[in-house]
Amino acid sequence: MLTAGVTSTADVVAMGVPRNRVVEGFNTVDVERFAKGAQRVRGGDHRIGGGHRFLYVGMMIERKNVHGLIDAFATIREPGDTLTIVGTGPLAPGLRTRVQALGLADAVCFRGHLDGDALTAAYGGAETFVLPSTLEVWGLVVNEALAAGLHVVVSGVAGVAPNIEGMPGVFLVPPTSAEIARGMVASRESWSGPCADHPITAHTPQALAALVAQMARSEPEAPSGPRRHLCSSGKRGGR
Repeated sequence: MLTAGVTSTADVVAMGVPRNRVVEGFNTVDVERFAKGAQRVRGGDHRIGGGHRFLYVGMMIERKNVHGLIDAFATIREPGDTLTIVGTGPLAPGLRTRVQALGLADAVCFRGHLDGDALTAAYGGAETFVLPSTLEVWGLVVNEALAAGLHVVVSGVAGVAPNIEGMPGVFLVPPTSAEIARGMVASRESWSGPCADHPITAHTPQALAALVAQMARSEPEAPSGPRRHLCSSGKRGGR
């Protein structure tokens, strides 16, 4: 059985699958596209100072905890800091109202849905990506952000968290506003420019495909000879 990371492996083992029957993979995106796209956007502009640029990409639904991110930003914002929110969802109107009520309208930008070059440009124009979810199976946007050279502040409950712990520019936090704020400050204070050739870029779709191919080659062949049918009386059992 192929799993996507540490958390997925623990889950299937807890369900009774023997650990020696599990091959642990790494959930992936086209990391090369995000790395090169962000580099093109930045060119030689690796600015330090002038305000820190935070970014969120994802749905505006309850479990994504975007309101917690906005509240965190309100407490740590310094002159010139910005927060760009990319995505759509049913909570968008309320989040816009929250931004207005907190006096953040000049610092928080809602971009709506982005993809393709527009999305890679959003990563290239930021320094810290934040994933504040209270529930997240993985969080492929984290792969995208790290490939683009950003710091990431990631909820510790996200499936991706144990797989990126210890990597450069990674700040894992509990998904509370206070802890998200702490991670954002730590990221801002330690920022010294984009991380080139981040370790996440080793986790390519090609690497995952090679792992799947290796699994297929190592699978035992099905036994030969006549097949034994359990239902030989002509009657079919119900499901």
